[in-house]
Amino acid sequence: MSERRIIIYKNVLKGAGSACADKYTRAIPAAMKYEAGMVYHLEGADWLNVLETELLEFPNGTYDDQVDVISYAVYIQSWGYLNAKKRGSRALVLG
Repeated sequence: MSERRIIIYKNVLKGAGSACADKYTRAIPAAMKYEAGMVYHLEGADWLNVLETELLEFPNGTYDDQVDVISYAVYIQSWGYLNAKKRGSRALVLG
């Protein structure tokens, strides 16, 4: 991974860091995307049952790491979209 890409990731995640909000609060935008039908899962994936179980049990389940990753992914996607909109171009996918 290039040094430039690492710096971009650090700057993006700085605004969504754990000091800003707890996992439940960070998950709210992702939950809104799910409610709006804007999130899709790969049908038949061997990991899908584990992911969906974790999502359905959140915040009272045993595990919540995947929920947190999805929360950060939604944050990064939104950040990319908003910054691309300011530049008048389409959002870039980071990764």
